[in-house]
Amino acid sequence: MSSYSNQILFAIIAVSIVFTLLVALVGTLLFFHKQKVKRLDMEREILEAQYKQTMLEARLEIQEQTFNNISREIHDNVGQLLSLAKVQVSIIDKSTNTDKTLLHELKQNIGNALTDLRDIAKSLSGERMILLGLLPTLNQEIERINRSQFLKAALIINGEEHKFSEQKQLIMVRIIQETLQNIIKHAEAKNVEVILNFNTHFLAIDVTDDGKGFIPGEKVNTISGLGLQNIVNRAEIIGGKAKITSTLNSGTQVKLTIPYE
Repeated sequence: MSSYSNQILFAIIAVSIVFTLLVALVGTLLFFHKQKVKRLDMEREILEAQYKQTMLEARLEIQEQTFNNISREIHDNVGQLLSLAKVQVSIIDKSTNTDKTLLHELKQNIGNALTDLRDIAKSLSGERMILLGLLPTLNQEIERINRSQFLKAALIINGEEHKFSEQKQLIMVRIIQETLQNIIKHAEAKNVEVILNFNTHFLAIDVTDDGKGFIPGEKVNTISGLGLQNIVNRAEIIGGKAKITSTLNSGTQVKLTIPYE
């Protein structure tokens, strides 16, 4: 065989080897790429499952806390009104003359009790919140607090409203409700403002009261301390942040930052 033929044969063999190696390399890369994609898909599914589980646990925790708040409100407000109404009925029953003033007060107390029960039912319904939307739900909450006369509450909206997912909306409302309940029960405040600032990429929520406050870093009582920690934890669940600042005898501010995505 001539030298030229040997060179051609060598070239063919070399090209074949290189081609085989390239095919093997491409095949290996594709294999590892598919494995990586598969691993990423599995990790994403695990993260999604963990997120769903976390959201479920959060909703159950929030639901339990809401039930506790509702129980206290029924006992403290509705229970007292109905107890007073019962006493008034007894007085009227024993009286020989009809006391128009007492009847009017009785009617008013029963009406107030029914209004409180309706408000409590509305605040308990997550489906109603989702149906109404964030702002109408918060507006109803503020109106309810003002009617109760625990303190004077105001809702201030700045910027164009951004729609959130149902999960985020529900948890945001529960966070604000938890904050307001803490203020009512522990802050001894006269006024509270809930300010929503719709920025370009996130919603900033400020809840500020003029109550007794506390010294940052000092332990607060178990109930209010747990409530503050719940606020921080729930904000993190929906990808947000919560910052709580307070000054003794000058009130407390809870600042939430919730991204749109």
